[in-house]
Amino acid sequence: MIFTHTANPSIDRFVTVPKIRFNENLRCNNAQIELGGKGINVSVGLNTLGDKSVAIAWAGGEAGHLFEKGLNSRGIPSDFVWVEEETRTNTFINEEDSEWFIQLNELGPHISQTAIQAMLEKVQGRAQPDDIWVVSGSLPQAVAPDYYRDLIAILHDKSCRVFLETTGPAFDAGKLETPFFVQPELVDAEKYLGSPIKNYEDAKRSALAFLRSGIQYVALHLEKSEVLLASQMEIVLATLPGDSPTSAHSIGGAVLAGVVHGFTNGLTIQESARWAAAYANAALRNGGLANTQLTDIQNLLPKIDVRLFNVM
Repeated sequence: MIFTHTANPSIDRFVTVPKIRFNENLRCNNAQIELGGKGINVSVGLNTLGDKSVAIAWAGGEAGHLFEKGLNSRGIPSDFVWVEEETRTNTFINEEDSEWFIQLNELGPHISQTAIQAMLEKVQGRAQPDDIWVVSGSLPQAVAPDYYRDLIAILHDKSCRVFLETTGPAFDAGKLETPFFVQPELVDAEKYLGSPIKNYEDAKRSALAFLRSGIQYVALHLEKSEVLLASQMEIVLATLPGDSPTSAHSIGGAVLAGVVHGFTNGLTIQESARWAAAYANAALRNGGLANTQLTDIQNLLPKIDVRLFNVM
């Protein structure tokens, strides 16, 4: 079974304006509401790929119920720990025919120690050997960075495979529990490497540093939607030749959904990277993961260039 755990889900509102201006009343169009949070994005992405998952999260208020309804409408089962404060709403303002955007991210609700303990108990009760757990996204207010480390320890005791994607102190703490797979932000990969990642060789050295710590798989989403996927034996670089479009939408969930799809369906590391890169590029072209259909991804699969390298 696949579970996604999103600590800080969000209702994401996207609008487009002709021109971003300050101190003016802007008329917006193309308003769109999406379900957000990195783990939720993975559940939505997996659903597009035909893989079922259960979305685990803290949720609260009317926004939380809207969230639950949105998942149900997509056929994605959920299991929430309910809290008193509202699930956050994020706002994205895109400038028409431009790469300029404004992104407003709320902090999210305060999570009580009672709700934290309830979530840990829920995870312990649901986890079974060989499950895949995607542990992803930022932490809401009052949740310490060690939370992910504690959560991963519980999942390891249950013999689950943990896929970690977060950033900052939460990533630093979570990786110490040696998850099965990590997908760090470039800033965290550079911090771990101790130098900037400017090219493939830098990315390779960063991936190897994670692998030497005992982590079995590492994915890095590089510029131009290149995906580097590394194991203890092989490193793969998957690229769509040519320029890739840009978008205000986060596509890290598309990369991770493609990788999890590969592992779930017994694909090779090369094919898993191919699916991840195809999904990332399709999501950019369609203005986000939620707007991307399976046929969009399938049409890009044969165009992805995959190169395989030995670790040594």
